[in-house]
Amino acid sequence: MSDTMDICGLKAERGQKLQTYIPVLDSNTKIPITIINGQNDGPTLLITAGIHGGEYPGIAAAIEISQAIEPEVVYG
Repeated sequence: MSDTMDICGLKAERGQKLQTYIPVLDSNTKIPITIINGQNDGPTLLITAGIHGGEYPGIAAAIEISQAIEPEVVYG
């Protein structure tokens, strides 16, 4: 596994959490993104939310998870 996780030009080094925004093409809209690159090797997980605009519990859960998880305890 690489020491650097690169998603659309946003880079997170091993053991780092990056919370920022990513632009939506051809618009002035930006969406939040959290990249957590675990301290140790392991599988990769993607969590998405807000696919349907009225489904707020998934958005709230994704925000809470991204704030709670620390890269020091993550594998992958």
